[in-house]
Amino acid sequence: MKKFPRINDQKFWLLFALAVVATMSLLVAYCGGGGGGGGTTSVTTYTISGTVTSGGTGLSGVTITPSVGTATTTDASGNYTLSSFASGTYTITPSKTGYTFTPTSIQEAVNGANITNVNFTATAQAVAQVVNCSMATIAQTVTIANNTIAFNPSSVTITHGQVVEWVDNDTVSIHTVTSGTGPNGDGLFDSGNLNTGSTYCVQFNVANTYKFFCKYHYNLGMTGTVTVQ
Repeated sequence: MKKFPRINDQKFWLLFALAVVATMSLLVAYCGGGGGGGGTTSVTTYTISGTVTSGGTGLSGVTITPSVGTATTTDASGNYTLSSFASGTYTITPSKTGYTFTPTSIQEAVNGANITNVNFTATAQAVAQVVNCSMATIAQTVTIANNTIAFNPSSVTITHGQVVEWVDNDTVSIHTVTSGTGPNGDGLFDSGNLNTGSTYCVQFNVANTYKFFCKYHYNLGMTGTVTVQ
């Protein structure tokens, strides 16, 4: 009759343990891809780069924002590089206060390679520009009441890109809305003599504080400010 090893046979348990270790090693090697970090697969990423120019010269300080990922800014030469993109489609959008961009945004498809020459052209906006009141969205209105020597209110606050309207309701005196301080102003805008009931509108595109006055009454305190945020 064939003999079987007793349960307390040391040689039996040693062989059994060796067999278990060998089996587990094979399973780990098979499931883990030969020791490849527990099956983790590294993802290759790519970059998107380009240049922003204004008047043929690189424009620094432009914020470049991707639809996914972290924004960056252009360097002194107008160059930028966005990184860590997996294959996919992304929209790239530039922005800087006081500028418009052509195109306003670009959509790029990353497919196994870096993307270059994603370029934009920037155009500087006028710091302040006179606009047609009837076609503008008015953010703040300053009134010259009848028989008064004052702007009401004398100070207003708006966001860049918004419009301030001046309305002259005075039937007694002639007034102007002139930028800067009297008597000559700074040349940014000047309504000339306003007629009773007339309006005058200026769009402010750059954040700053702008002074204005009436050429005929600035020495009587007819002055004001527009704060653009």
